[in-house]
Amino acid sequence: VLLTPGSSDVTVNSATIVTATLTDQYGNLVVGENLTIFIKDAADGTLEADLTNPNPTSPLGPGIRSGTSDATGTITVEYRSPVFAGLQDVIDADHAVVTADLIDDVTYTTIAVGEATKLIVTDITGQPSQAGVPFSFTVRAVDSNDNLDPSNTNHIVLAPEAGGGLTFSTTPGFISTITEADLSGGEIVLYGMGTTTGDWNIDVTTVGLSATAFTAPVTANETVHHYVIAAPPAAVAGVDFPVSLEAHDQWNNLVTTANYDIDLRAVDPVDTTAAAGSFLNVTTGMINGGRFSEENLRYYFAEPIRVEISDDSTSVVGVSGIVDIGHAPAYQIVEISGDTTGVAAGDSI
Repeated sequence: VLLTPGSSDVTVNSATIVTATLTDQYGNLVVGENLTIFIKDAADGTLEADLTNPNPTSPLGPGIRSGTSDATGTITVEYRSPVFAGLQDVIDADHAVVTADLIDDVTYTTIAVGEATKLIVTDITGQPSQAGVPFSFTVRAVDSNDNLDPSNTNHIVLAPEAGGGLTFSTTPGFISTITEADLSGGEIVLYGMGTTTGDWNIDVTTVGLSATAFTAPVTANETVHHYVIAAPPAAVAGVDFPVSLEAHDQWNNLVTTANYDIDLRAVDPVDTTAAAGSFLNVTTGMINGGRFSEENLRYYFAEPIRVEISDDSTSVVGVSGIVDIGHAPAYQIVEISGDTTGVAAGDSI
C-alpha cells in the first residue's frame, strides 16, 4: 500500500487529497479490497470525504475513513489541515493483509500563508477562444509557495500584446471594458476577449510584486460574416478568367471551419440584385477551409458584370468588383450590305 502525496508542508486550513494505492507483489493493481486511511498520532486536522471521487469512503471517526479499492486500485480521502501553523499530522493506512506497520506513513506539517511576493494567473477557461467570445481568468497575489495572500488588495494593470484586439472586463457581458482592477481578498476574476486570430501575450503587473504573463490563443469566429471575392478588372468574352473567395468573420479573420456548397452567377454591375445578360459557365462550387477558387470561369457577352457568390447554409451574399468583359477577336463576316444596282467597273459600292 502506497500513500501519496508524500510528506510535505501544507498551508493552514487547506485541503489535500490523500490516495492509498493497493498493489500485489508484482505491481498489479488490486481491486475490490477494503482499505483504511487514518491519522496515526493525535489528530490536529481531519479526514473527510473526497467529493471529487465517485468511489466513496465511510467515516469511522474524525480521523479515520475506509473504502473499497476501485478499478485504479485506490481509495482517496481529503485531509483538512488545522488552522494553526507548526502542527503535524501523521497519516497511515491499513489492510487485512498489508497491515499499518508495513505501510510507510506520511507527515503533513502546516505552514502559515506568507505575505504576497508575486502575481500569478490561474483558472483560465474558454481557451482557445473564438474572436468575439469571452474567456475568463483569475489573477492572484501569492507567496513564494503560490499560497494566496487574502489580505492583498493591490491595484493591477493589464497590458495585452498589440494586434490582438484584446479587451478586458469584470463581467462576462462586457458591460464596460477595463485595463486596471483592484484585487479583493488577494484575487480577482476577469474576462478577456480578442478579435484577431493568433496567440497573444498579456502582461499583468502591480507595484511591489513580481509581474506575470500568460498567453491567450484566439481563433476565428465560426460564424461567417462576409465574403472577400477577388476577380480581374477585365476579361474577354469566352476566355477563362479566375475568381477566388475567402469566408471571413466580422473581424475579417478567415473562417477555416467554413465548408459548404456555393452558387455563382453573373449580376448587373450597378444593381447587383439583378442578373446580368447571360450566364457564367460555372454556377456551383464548394468552400473548403474557408476558401474557394475557380480558374476557368467564362462569360460570353461583352458587357461589364460582377460575380455574385451565395449559399444555402448562411444568409451571406458577396459580389466581386466589376469585371469588364470585352469582345472576343472577330472570326467571321456575318453580313455584307450596299446598293449594287447599276454598278460599273471601277465604281465604289
